[in-house]
Formats: sequence, structure tokens, C-alpha cells
Amino acid sequence: MAKARILVVEDDSIIVMELEDRLYSLGYVVCATTAYGEEAIEKAAELGPDLVLMDIRLKGAMDGIQAANEIRERYDIPVVYLTAYADSNTLQRAQVTEPYSYIIKPFEERELQIAIEMALYKHRMEKERSRLQDQLFQAQKLETAQALVAGIVHDFNNLMTTIIAHSSFLLSSLGKQDPLRQRIEFIKQAGERAATLTQQVLSFSRSQGPEPKPLDIHAVVGDMRDMLQQLVGEGIVLSNPLEPGPRYVKADRGRLEQVIMNLVVNAKESMPEGGKLTLVTETITLNEDQSRHILGSYPGTFVCISVTDTGVGMDEETARHIFEPFFSTKQKGTGLGLPIASSIVREYAGWIKASSTPWQGSTFQVCLPVFLGDVESEQKIALPPGLQGMGERILVVEDNEGLRAAVSEMLKSGGYVVFEAANAREALDLFEKEEGEFHLVFSDVVLPDEDGVTLVDRLLACKPGVSVLMSSGYMDERAQWPLIRARGYHFLQKPFGYGELMSVVREILCQRQNR
Repeated sequence: MAKARILVVEDDSIIVMELEDRLYSLGYVVCATTAYGEEAIEKAAELGPDLVLMDIRLKGAMDGIQAANEIRERYDIPVVYLTAYADSNTLQRAQVTEPYSYIIKPFEERELQIAIEMALYKHRMEKERSRLQDQLFQAQKLETAQALVAGIVHDFNNLMTTIIAHSSFLLSSLGKQDPLRQRIEFIKQAGERAATLTQQVLSFSRSQGPEPKPLDIHAVVGDMRDMLQQLVGEGIVLSNPLEPGPRYVKADRGRLEQVIMNLVVNAKESMPEGGKLTLVTETITLNEDQSRHILGSYPGTFVCISVTDTGVGMDEETARHIFEPFFSTKQKGTGLGLPIASSIVREYAGWIKASSTPWQGSTFQVCLPVFLGDVESEQKIALPPGLQGMGERILVVEDNEGLRAAVSEMLKSGGYVVFEAANAREALDLFEKEEGEFHLVFSDVVLPDEDGVTLVDRLLACKPGVSVLMSSGYMDERAQWPLIRARGYHFLQKPFGYGELMSVVREILCQRQNR
């Protein structure tokens, strides 16, 4: 441990010499001495000592109390008073400067050491408390911002679902040569692109997500390119040479996008003067011996995304801590980006390897096990030919009027009999009026008067055989993923189109018939 550096401010030269001898014998370093308050402030600014031993009575116009007050307010350096004066007036003035201790002259060496060590310890604890409070405040601000973003994007998702649903429904009724077809396709594509962007934003608010599915890494990176370019700005050249052909892993798309975004943001902030950012993919195979040298790895074949920057880089000490929560090299950073990314990658049985050299840039390599299963069977819904309904009765519970109308219109066009409810109360009344004679309840998770899962639980208590399809535009805890999975309910993420809705509904009802 480094020796504490002490600034001695004392106007009696004999006491100064005695203090220097005692401080050195106790293992401290006297970085400077002075008999003037004005000079003490200058030396505190210049030398940045760990502690100031301050006599109250000094030479010059400024006494020790005034000097201590300036040092405390400007430089946050702990001050211990040395004084032969213990009268109430002096002590009252001194208390205003919040000193860490008093030493009354004459003093013993042990008394001096205890006062210094207690002051240093108290100051360290105060700084640590302040640091933790700042981190807590930043985390609370982040949580508030995430909640706000989640709410806005949820509403936006409802709007996009309405646009995509209506446009895809119209396309299903138009011929290939219809002059309106191209315009409606443009509307649908714009809605889908907007929905993708909102999901990318919402991924930062998500704590839980849907079950992982096969994903083509190249498709994910390609779809994010425009967003990433806007994120890094004009001063950074973004390059993403990819291996030819698709490269599949099994993960949730939004969470994988969050990992890439966190790494890109980290790279951008390491290049304040601009530079080059490269996203590269490769497939690697590790044997048992090779995996021993990479923390968190194991033998197998993996798809890796490498994010390389030409920024300031890191030393070995910094690199050892970058995945620790709340560790940050930036004054305004929360220190959560890389730990969150690492946690997500580990969730999908992968790891992140960081390599860096000071002033020569950094590379973060995300490795996930390659998916070798049947992609087609994982991605497609097993359906019999045709998506038309056969008069099945469906209760649609959705508080957004436009979306409720769009869903009802699509289902009616598909041959279903549809009943609409804007909230849980209306749904319960309809269910009772129709004596629970429904084949399917399609409910939003978040309703104005009661959450959708609780509503469905109540409906199934009256009629256990009814199938359930839940839907939400949220991707955080408000989507209630764990509870929906535990109940075994089907789920459809907003936004969705006509074909996706009809396929999911048909699949659920086919499963119901086969039970």
C-alpha cells in the first residue's frame, strides 16, 4: 500500500521539525510544509496530498480555519487540526469546516497516528459512499428511462401492429398486378422497418425475453447496419466484412442486438477523435487444449462476432475489471454495458473475449455455439394446408381501439366468429353472457383494469378447455414471460402481420382439436 502523503501547515518551525520526524517514523510522507494559509491552498492544489495537518493560528492574513475551508470545498482533502487552543469560540469556528479530527498540542505519537488513520479511513469511506450513491442515482435514472422508453415503444408497437396488420390484410386481397399493390407493400415495409427499430430500442429495457430461436448472425448484423452507422456518427468508419453464407446460432434476436449495441457503444466511446470500427464474423472450432486458454470457453464449433476499434485501448489492470458491474473508465458511465452483454452471452452458452493494447485499440469477440439443427423446422409453424377458420369463436381482448379493430377484421376474414372486449370487465361480461363458449381467448397482457394473465386465469377457472393466445408490445417484466411460460399459454409478440396472426391462431386451434 502506498504511503499517505501529508501536507503540514504549521507556523512554529520547531513543531514542524518534530512533526516531520514523527510522521516519517510512522511511515508517512511529508510532501510539503508551510506556515501560511494562502500557500497551503496553493500546495494542496499543486501536490494533491492525502491529508492536511493544519494549525489553526498561522502567519499572514488567513488563519487555518479559513484555509481548511477553502481546501475542503475546492479539493475534497481531509483536514486534521493541530491546535493549542480548545476554547469554545475556536472550536465552533472550526466545526463549520467539517474537520476530520483535532489534535491538541502537545500530543503523543500514538495520538497523532490514530487521528491520521481515522481521518484517512473516514475520507475513504465517504468517497466510497459518494461513489455508490452516484452509481445508485445513475442506475435509478437508467431504470426510469428504460420504463419510459418501454411505455412509449409499447404504444408505438400498437400503432405499427395496426399499420402492418391492415396493409398485410389488404395485400392478401389484391392481385399481383393490382396498381395499388406496390404502394401498400411500401407502407407495410415501412411499418416493419419502424417495428424493427422500436424493438432494437426496446431491447435496452428488456430483462426477460422469449425463447431463443435459430438466428442468422449475418442477417442480424446486416439489419442493424444503418442503426449502428447512425449511432457511431460520421467521424467513425464502420466496416462489416462477413463470412459468406448464413451463420446460425440459437438466441433471442433482441438480446443479441443488445450485446452488439453495447459493444459498438463501448468502441465508439474509446474513439473520441474518430477512427475505424470493424464487425467481423468467423466460425471457429476449439479442441480441449485450446479451450483451456480462453476463459469461459469449451470444446466445440462456434460462430464469433468480433468488434474491433482503433481507440485508446486498455491496460491489463483495466481489462481485468471491465466485466464487473459498475466498473467504468468514464466519469458518466454506469459500468453496466459490458456486464450485461457478458451475462446475455453466457445465457446462450457463449463467452466474450477481450483483447487490447493501450493506444492501439481493442477487440471484443462474442462466441456462441453454432446451431446445427434443422433451421426450417425450428422457424416454421407446422400447419396443415390452408389457414381458413371453420367458424371457431374467438374472444379478442385489446384496449387499443385501432388494433382491436384490425385483429377482429383479419380474424373475421379468415372465417372466425369474433367477439371484442376493450378491457377485463367487458371480457368477463361477454364470457358470462356467452356461457364460455369460445374456442380461443386472444388477450393483450397489459389491460387498463387488470393484467391479461390474471383475466385468462379467471376465464379458464370457469371454462378450462378454452385455448389461450397472449400478446404484448412490451419486452420487459410487464410482458410477464415467466408466468406465461409457466402457464403454458401461447404468445404472439407485437407487432405482427396478417399471415403471422392467422398461422398462429390456426396452429393453436389445430392443437386443440388433436387433444
